[in-house]
Amino acid sequence: MNKGNRTPVTDRNTGEMRFVEGGKSNGPRRKVQSEGIALKSSAEVLPSVAEAGADDAFVTPSAESSDRPLITEAVEAVEPRAETAQGKKKPEIQNFEQFIAQAYGGKGRRVALKGKVEKAVAKNLYLSPEAVIRLLHLAQADKLFAVPRQLMLACREVHGYPALRAALRDFVGSVMLRHPVFKNPELEAAIRNLPDAPTCAKALAMVFAAEVMESQETVASLKPVELDELKANAANCLLVWLSDTKQLPVTELIEALNYASWAPSVRDLTDEGAKLRALTEIEELQGVGLVCDLYRQQIREKTNQADQANQEVVSLKARAARLEIELSEALDECQTSKDSFESLSRERELEVSNLKTGAQTEAAHLRDDIEQIRSRLLRRLTTDVEQLELGLTALRSPEPRIHVMRDRVERVVDALRAELNKLREE
Repeated sequence: MNKGNRTPVTDRNTGEMRFVEGGKSNGPRRKVQSEGIALKSSAEVLPSVAEAGADDAFVTPSAESSDRPLITEAVEAVEPRAETAQGKKKPEIQNFEQFIAQAYGGKGRRVALKGKVEKAVAKNLYLSPEAVIRLLHLAQADKLFAVPRQLMLACREVHGYPALRAALRDFVGSVMLRHPVFKNPELEAAIRNLPDAPTCAKALAMVFAAEVMESQETVASLKPVELDELKANAANCLLVWLSDTKQLPVTELIEALNYASWAPSVRDLTDEGAKLRALTEIEELQGVGLVCDLYRQQIREKTNQADQANQEVVSLKARAARLEIELSEALDECQTSKDSFESLSRERELEVSNLKTGAQTEAAHLRDDIEQIRSRLLRRLTTDVEQLELGLTALRSPEPRIHVMRDRVERVVDALRAELNKLREE
């Protein structure tokens, strides 16, 4: 994390990250140095090639652009890269220990396993206890923690040799867990990929905020700028580690870096001059271009989504307006139907009430008529029974009087016939 007005700068040839003061610019100084080297004679250049010749078996330049240092062109013109200044062939890497040792000899330069070297190292992965101790001493000597990230990037480029890939991961993981920057239970959980581990962004923020004890041998002699560079290298290594472990997309990695490093560093840019200085001191154009391209892509996607959402909003608003009109019409119809229903209900209730009243009145009349008819029929039947009994008495006498019986029967028949006529008329 930047402190004060320091700006992180990554060397495009070595891959090392360093912090420079905001008021300093590396561009002109680097140009002067390159021009000075180009003016040297071949005899003065060759000793530097002899020192770097052993690294050429695994170290490849991180950029092959037209502005590479002029020393490279001078050396290639004087001597083939396959031989040192004394004409000796460069040593070939035969096993895993030699590869790791050569990587730490490169001091953070780009590392790659290609062709025969990759095959040879994959066949010789065994490390004796003495070899492990030697490699851990090399890792401890890497005070700025610049090599593990290069090893992890080389690990991601290994295909067809899973054992070699696993060996590189195990070595880098052990180096990370032993380093004081990662002496935090949550960071160790992130490295071990435990279920309760923090997210990538929070883990990177913890690395930048880590308080490394100055009593640790590996960081005791570091200056504040170097300590910031150490944390930046450790965070970048952890980023590559988590990317390989969790298979995180590039967009999530960029967001994690922005959360943990970039966004906090912007807070130090308080005026336009500081912002302009930071913009004009950018060196790693590929990284900035990648981030800008991804953010532009996200902006385009979000813009397209926003346009689609706006179109949907317009469509939904129009539909909502139509539905409101339809709802208003439906409410009016419903209110009309409700009023009609209430009116019909009142009319039906009144009719039912009248029918009930009429039925009750008619029932009362019918009951009265029935009572009258019943009373009349009782009187009629009683009278007729008496007449018939008198006629029967006249027939039972010693001298039956038939004319009496005939008279009584005729009277009963006339009375019943009259009663029948009344009933028919009613």
